Amino acid sequence: MKIDFDAVILAAGSSIRMKTPKLSLEYAHGISFAGRCASVYSGFGCRRIAMVVNHQGVSWLEAHVAEMPPEVDIVLNRYPEKGRLFSLQCGLRALGKLANSVFVHNVDNPFITTDILEWLASYPGEHGCIRPVCGGKYGSPILLSPNAAKRLKRARKYHLTLREHLESTGTCLAETHRTQVLSNINTPGDYDRFFPGREE
Repeated sequence: MKIDFDAVILAAGSSIRMKTPKLSLEYAHGISFAGRCASVYSGFGCRRIAMVVNHQGVSWLEAHVAEMPPEVDIVLNRYPEKGRLFSLQCGLRALGKLANSVFVHNVDNPFITTDILEWLASYPGEHGCIRPVCGGKYGSPILLSPNAAKRLKRARKYHLTLREHLESTGTCLAETHRTQVLSNINTPGDYDRFFPGREE
């Protein structure tokens, strides 16, 4: 059953430190980071999933399209150097009419679970942005209200960080013990630590 949530998966980074596109990293046998993230949001019931990638990511996804759930739209960010706000905007535009709340997820965190999504989706109160915090550190994903998503879609101050733009929407910090929200894979060392013995 589909629910009134959409998702944007940010995967347009250059991955300089990793030396290979993060979306293509193996999460489990035959499952990439991109496939893992997309399948969790699809399994949760998100109506639309926009996966924002650069040119290299488009080529990789087109060769692995069978791994993606049908809800996924591949969205090309032609100017990834503009930063994460612009990448998010590419995804929000691809979603079209922003009538649903939108999860925003970084592809370098493949440890997302439906439990985390259910927890964020049921968070009480009206907030522009709900952002998990574990041990004083910000995590992923975040959840945008429709109004916050529309506001970010129109933002133009690209010199500001995405965090600064999120704060302007009225951020609610959601404390959690779920350490998975912090588990980003940024370097080959991170990958080896979380996936010991696995080749890229």
